[in-house]
Amino acid sequence: MKVLRKKSLLGEGKRKMEEIIYSVLTIYLCSIFLFSSIFKFLRLPSFVALVEAYGVLPSPYDRIFGYLLPPIELLGASLLLFPSTAVWGSFLLMGLLLCFAYAIRSVIRSGKVITCGCYGDFLDVQVDRWTLTKIGFLFVTCIVLALGHHFSDEIHFRFPLITVGVTLALLTVLVQKVWSSHQKALSKLKYPHKHLSGPLRKEEYHE
Repeated sequence: MKVLRKKSLLGEGKRKMEEIIYSVLTIYLCSIFLFSSIFKFLRLPSFVALVEAYGVLPSPYDRIFGYLLPPIELLGASLLLFPSTAVWGSFLLMGLLLCFAYAIRSVIRSGKVITCGCYGDFLDVQVDRWTLTKIGFLFVTCIVLALGHHFSDEIHFRFPLITVGVTLALLTVLVQKVWSSHQKALSKLKYPHKHLSGPLRKEEYHE
């Protein structure tokens, strides 16, 4: 009986830990895409111009994508908040992340120096391989949440979990900003006459 009780307690403890991890990752991912969509909404015209500067989609599809992206991000983040729609939210965000990865990969291969637009033009963060790494990490997080739905049927929105999730999201943004600033400083030292002074628009880019 003691062995069975011990196994039961271990199983219950494992279940609670899985629910905590699932909840923190959900809050983390929701926060990332909530920040992203809000900052894009705040300066939507400049974000649309930035999408055009990527040169990945032909006109007018680039502008259409630019206007649709913030509400789609917000929708994906909202779907994650409800257990019945969390899987669909994960799939939607995975689709967006694949689009982002393709666009950023294309820009890197073209040799353009351009602001990534991850958070609109709120952060002047250049497209680089670290951006691809971040996208890969977020993609894996989406997969974990999609699979984790089978292990946890409840999302806990307790204050400590919200604090951890939001803090991790803010740290992700901060790390990307610090890395970008470091890369810019190195670029200015190496090429003092060639550096990006602000968010690059389509009409400002010259091949």
